[in-house]
Order: sequence, then C-alpha cells, then structure tokens
Amino acid sequence: RLRPGKKPQFFRASGLKAGDIAVEMNGFDLTNPLEGAQALQALRQEQEISLLVDRNGEKTEILFSVY
Repeated sequence: RLRPGKKPQFFRASGLKAGDIAVEMNGFDLTNPLEGAQALQALRQEQEISLLVDRNGEKTEILFSVY
C-alpha cells in the first residue's frame, strides 16, 4: 500500500492516492518478491516510471518522471 510519506505534494501531483496498492512497475511484478527487489534496483536508474496500481479493485496506470 502506498502512502504520501515525506513528499505529499509529489504524491498527489503524480496521481497517486493513499491506499493504492502498487502491483507493477516498468514491467516488474511487484507482487513477486524477487521482481520487487529487481524493480527497486532498476528504480535508481529510471527517469520514466509506469506504475500499475490497484485502486479499490480497479487497475490504474500512473505515469511520471523522476530526476
């Protein structure tokens, strides 16, 4: 489950909502522990992120850039 954390402005601006469940990031299945670890490593080098979240039973894709 996702929460705003230390940068709530970025959280809201990216389209995320508290309680969203991240299920996939840039093709990595976040429900699989091994792929989740790989996604975290890849995150350090990514500038564009495609995040698939489960929001109240519906899948929503969130796209954002990080620098």
